[in-house]
Amino acid sequence: MKNLTASDISRDLSALMEGFSSGGRLIPSPSRSFKLSAAVPFIATLLSVIGATLVYLTGYHSQAGLDGILNYFESDGWVFVLPTIVVGAFFTLLTYNKFILYFSIPKDVRENSVVLNHLKKTATKTVVFFITLMIFSTVLSAYSTWFAFSITGLLFALLMIGNLLIGLEINRLGAGVALEKIFIFLKKI
Repeated sequence: MKNLTASDISRDLSALMEGFSSGGRLIPSPSRSFKLSAAVPFIATLLSVIGATLVYLTGYHSQAGLDGILNYFESDGWVFVLPTIVVGAFFTLLTYNKFILYFSIPKDVRENSVVLNHLKKTATKTVVFFITLMIFSTVLSAYSTWFAFSITGLLFALLMIGNLLIGLEINRLGAGVALEKIFIFLKKI
């Protein structure tokens, strides 16, 4: 991100506020926001299932059929997947309102906003980093069951660290007060 001045940020936040108060603001689609907020937990759950399957296949070579895998998930394999589903549901609920807020800003304002583009880039880099770690953990779960468990931990860490990084960037840019005003304005609608 290029060096910005406080007046650049202030101008950008004023444009965001005007975008909210304009009559052209769209009401965001709840299904689109839900799908986007559930995308990362879905990927993590899928990787958790793959990791648990790799744990099974490396431990039970003689019973490596579909029936064996299904029996494994009924007895022990669910231990890897269920925590990921629970953390994923929590992740989805906590990120849903952020997508609703993001999509309630008119598209032209979103695309031209320096602050929102920077926050989007930060969030994207964080998600890509953690999904890459989850993929490595999935592959390594063939060697140790702890790697299959780590997928849930990485999803939870993504939730915490992602929110922390976005919060730090908002405060660094001095946009916290303006975004709080936007939240208050949206609650009135």
